[in-house]
Amino acid sequence: MTANKSNGVTTDLMTRSWNRCDVCTNRDEVFESAALFARHLRDVHSTREGGSHVCRYGPNNICSSLPVEGVSDRDYESHIAKCHIFPNQSKNRQSSHKVLSRVNSGKHANDKQVIRDHNERRLQKSNASKRSPFPLPSSSDLFESISYSSEAKPNVISDSLQKWNVYSSSQNLAAVLNDPSKARSYYDTIFTKEWGNYFVDTQTVLQSPFHPKISHSHFDQYVRRVLKRNRRQRLRSRSESLSLQTQSQTRNVEAFVPKVFFDSEFNLEDIDTFKTVLSFCTNKEVLQSCPSSPTKWNSIAKDALKELQRNFSEYLDVVEENLAKQISLKSKNFFQVMSTMDTVMEQLKRTIKEVTNLRKKCRQLDDCLIEPSLKNIKLTKARNNLKEVYNKINLMATVHQTQPTIQLLLSTLDFVGALDLISTSQEVAAQELSGVYSFRHLKLQLVEIEKVIDQMMNEEFIKFLTHEWNRPFDDENESNHLLDDDKLLSIIYGMVRLQKFNFIDAFRDEANTAIKAVVKQTVIETLSSEDNIDVGQQIDGSLFDQLRLLDFSKWLQLFDKVFDNLLKCLRRINAVYRVMSNGLSAVTERSISENKALELATNGGETSIDTITILLENDGIELGSNLKESLCTICDYAHSRCANVVDSRAKDGGLDKLTANEFVRLIKSIEEFSDSCQQICGRKSPNLKLVLQTQANKFVTKFHEERKKRINSLLDIEQWKSVDFVSYEFQQLVNQLIDNNYNFYENNRSLYDNNQKLKSHVLVKDEKFVVVNVAIVFIKTLIEYCECAQQIKSLSPDLLTRLLDILKLFNSRTAQLVLGAGALQVAGLKTITARKLIISSRCLQLVIVFIPIIRRHFETLLSTKHQSMCNHFDEIIRLYNEHITKIPEKVVSVVREIADTQLSKWVAKAPVPSPPFQAISQHLMRLHDNIQDSLPTNELTQLFQQIHNTVKDVLKHHLERLNIQKNGGLKHGLVTQELTFYTQNLSKLSIGKQLNLSNDDLWSKLKIISNNVN
Repeated sequence: MTANKSNGVTTDLMTRSWNRCDVCTNRDEVFESAALFARHLRDVHSTREGGSHVCRYGPNNICSSLPVEGVSDRDYESHIAKCHIFPNQSKNRQSSHKVLSRVNSGKHANDKQVIRDHNERRLQKSNASKRSPFPLPSSSDLFESISYSSEAKPNVISDSLQKWNVYSSSQNLAAVLNDPSKARSYYDTIFTKEWGNYFVDTQTVLQSPFHPKISHSHFDQYVRRVLKRNRRQRLRSRSESLSLQTQSQTRNVEAFVPKVFFDSEFNLEDIDTFKTVLSFCTNKEVLQSCPSSPTKWNSIAKDALKELQRNFSEYLDVVEENLAKQISLKSKNFFQVMSTMDTVMEQLKRTIKEVTNLRKKCRQLDDCLIEPSLKNIKLTKARNNLKEVYNKINLMATVHQTQPTIQLLLSTLDFVGALDLISTSQEVAAQELSGVYSFRHLKLQLVEIEKVIDQMMNEEFIKFLTHEWNRPFDDENESNHLLDDDKLLSIIYGMVRLQKFNFIDAFRDEANTAIKAVVKQTVIETLSSEDNIDVGQQIDGSLFDQLRLLDFSKWLQLFDKVFDNLLKCLRRINAVYRVMSNGLSAVTERSISENKALELATNGGETSIDTITILLENDGIELGSNLKESLCTICDYAHSRCANVVDSRAKDGGLDKLTANEFVRLIKSIEEFSDSCQQICGRKSPNLKLVLQTQANKFVTKFHEERKKRINSLLDIEQWKSVDFVSYEFQQLVNQLIDNNYNFYENNRSLYDNNQKLKSHVLVKDEKFVVVNVAIVFIKTLIEYCECAQQIKSLSPDLLTRLLDILKLFNSRTAQLVLGAGALQVAGLKTITARKLIISSRCLQLVIVFIPIIRRHFETLLSTKHQSMCNHFDEIIRLYNEHITKIPEKVVSVVREIADTQLSKWVAKAPVPSPPFQAISQHLMRLHDNIQDSLPTNELTQLFQQIHNTVKDVLKHHLERLNIQKNGGLKHGLVTQELTFYTQNLSKLSIGKQLNLSNDDLWSKLKIISNNVN
């Protein structure tokens, strides 16, 4: 116990040596281990100079135990372990070894003497402590604080765990001054390295005014507390000394009495045990060799026996002494137990008496109450057992009637009832009748019946669909209701009850078969009505090939009839779909809860139908989506069959020869059928749309190529002469387009066949346009594009692309034929006159008038993502305007060439007017007469103003050539007369008053030039 106490105290003191840092300001930080404290010393309280470590753990960051020069890493580790982590290691090691050796030697020599000396020393220290108010630690405390170690070598960790005492403060100065691990220079400055050689303490440090004055009265409370603690310690030491004295006076049982007597299995009747006991005698051989009769023993044997008895008596005395010692140590508890023993015995007697009375009463209760009640319970249990046997027999009789009941239910097509009966019978046979031998084959029989019902439901389902969808189509409108929807629901519920969901695949397959049969039957009936077509047992491909023998009107009637019959068939399929979908929704968990809530709200809290859940909500949702997908697939298949009819007609270009009206009729039929199918299944089918898109692309290509070819042909033969008369119908067409009253839905081609003539120009908002025939045809062609796009809105993007192409074509071809003089070779023209140029310009201007109208029309037809295509019209208008701008420039350039040619022959001399000026005037007057009816007044005025300025520029050039100046000379007068003649002729024109015929700028420019020359 003392050793354990010493270890605990020592561990506590050791923990306090390194668990906190005495230098850091934050002294609340606690280190859990010595390794963490060593890491803290290395990181915070050490510096590294070169390859050496300098310890800074101490006042003013100076460690008095380590040289200032520093040590190696290994020596630094030894230093912090020795001086800072375990500072008491070296102090306690020597004293601990001395005490340990003394204790060990005394233990083996004389235990009692060691204990006595130890007690005397402790009592002396205790007496000395009475004389001192601050006593030193006693020898017993020192003895308890030492942890003994059997190791001969010092151990840093174990030695550091020693409790500090007054003997730990010693140090061997010679060992300090001769440490081989320290440098010699370290000892040379050991007394002067901190303060220097000349340090003299010349000033006395006064007491700090901030510290209070301490007197002996401040320590009174502490002294009283310490005296109380020492008094308790002395009492404890006295009791321990008494116990040690008692222990020293009492012989140790374990050391004196052999261990064989303490064995739990000790028995002298055992031969081995008896021999072992005899072996405790010194003359054991004599006892073992003695005869069995004691009368024959000799004196030696008797003495040996007496010695053995004395030993046994001594063993008994030792045991009694130890027993008495233990009783004396525990006498207080012993006598307390003995005093309470009588009380316990009396209480035990009363308890036994009460228990006896209680048992007697329980026996009486058992006879009067419990046995009759148990008898009633037994009778009740027997009756219940008999009832259970009776119920089992009735249940067996009911199960025995399962098969006849199932046959009766199947005869009325009540598949759900039959399956429920099978399921119930299986549960009863598995749970209630599991051990009945006569029903051992019932489970297999019910499984076979279930398979038969499954096959039977599949056959009935297919038979019902075939009968429903293959009925002949009546001429009158059919109702969308089934003939016997209860039968269908019974079959569907039975399949769902079996968790067999393949009826959806059967529904899809039978619907596809019915659609295929409808299309084939319709084609056969149509071909049979034709006298020139022989219809035999042909496959689908041959039947569809024979459809090409029909003309388009009859083929389109056939196509409409196929659409009509397919829609009737799809409506019947949709009716079956609705019944199946509603039936599946009615047996799902969610729908049942909703239906019950609705019935509760309708019937005032009473439900009229007891619905049974046979389908989980997730399964119901999945089946509903699969059924909806099957309906969409059926509609897609119907579109595919119709696409086959279209493809058979489209072979060898059968649909390429269609007119626009015929193609519009075909598209309308297909779109009506697609819209009807979309109403049925809720989704657009792409199959027929793809075929239609292919034919539409061919139609648009053919439509564009025909009109492109027509425009090219007309441009090639066009003589670029204005038309004599513009038809009244075309003028009306222009007026309607300008007023936005033209109806693109109606066919206006009949207007164009009217031969009524009116004027030689087209009137657009009081502006006259003199045009050629190809311009009128081109505008009608543009209207045809608009009408086709209006009738077939899905083709609007393609038609707009072609329309932009033909607009570019007309502009480029016009520029090539007129401006580029291509008409001289193509149309056989002799020359390209100014009138032809002006007429081509007016044709282009007329086309520009209609481009915004066409653009607005297509903007209403195009979808949002195709609206950007209309921006190309701006590019078309720009190209047309550039072309129109080049035409007046071409006329002006021709006049410039004529004026330059004439003036190059001109000389300033009489007669006046000269022939060149007469020729120029005549040419301008003829030009005016040719184009005055083609251009509006403002454009004609602008053109002749440019021509007049051009003539002046040419004349100025020749005046410079002839060196004629405005100097009032003869030549100047002749030039003035020539210009007067020229301006008088121009003023006679219809636009002469609007022209600026002033010639002042001619001489001013000429004067500037002449001055520059001088």
